[in-house]
Order: sequence, then C-alpha cells, then structure tokens
Amino acid sequence: MIVIYNEDGRITQTIDDPVTPEVIDGLERAGVRHVRVTPDQFDGLIDLFTGHHISEGCLTKRPVMEALVSKSDIKADGKHKAVIRGLPRPCVVRIDGQPIERKGGTITLTADVPATYRVEVDHWPYLPWSAEIVAT
Repeated sequence: MIVIYNEDGRITQTIDDPVTPEVIDGLERAGVRHVRVTPDQFDGLIDLFTGHHISEGCLTKRPVMEALVSKSDIKADGKHKAVIRGLPRPCVVRIDGQPIERKGGTITLTADVPATYRVEVDHWPYLPWSAEIVAT
C-alpha cells in the first residue's frame, strides 16, 4: 500500500496494492509525498488516517498530548481556578467552542457562572485532547 501525505505529515490518500512501478514513477515525477506501508503497521483505514502520521518518511503513531488538569471541579466564584499544563506551544485552546490562542504551555480557567466547560485542543500531530471543568 502507498500512503500519500502532505507537508505536515497528514495522510491524505492511499493506493492499495498491487502498486505498479509506473504509479510510483508518476508520483515521484509529480513531487507527491508518499511512502510504502504494510497492513501490519496499522489497524484498519480509520486507524491509519486518524491515529498515524508520516514523520521523517516513516509511518508513526500520533503522539498523545501530555496535558494535565490541576482539578476538574471549581467554585463558580471567579476566584477558584483550574490550571491546564503541558499544552503544545503555541496552540489554540477551545473552551466551549471559543478559540483562545496560547503561546505558553499553560492556561488557567476561572468561572463566574455555574456550568460544565469543555476544553479542547486539536494541535497537529498530537491526537485531539479534551477535558471538562465543572464550576458549581
């Protein structure tokens, strides 16, 4: 199987075996980024497209984001806080869908309104990460 990928290592297409030398030559002439993989390197096409990327010309599992939440329950008083550390630098953090650009690897969340706040980070090549902070 041939995996076609973009400049970020995102897998965009596959070509099933048998792949002829003419197909390989055409990809190379067109400057298409590609690599040959075998089915034992991944667990189905969904896993291939969502759980892997190409790094330095090799099929690689996407890394897990090592973000940590200091606490998942806070008081809705505007003072108590939950701190999320270990975020990629820079990245976009979404809180209830609203994007917040972060240059450092930390974000602090306080709340004035009781609610459950969903925090999400989707930063390539990491797997998407999310957490919920409950303010009561």
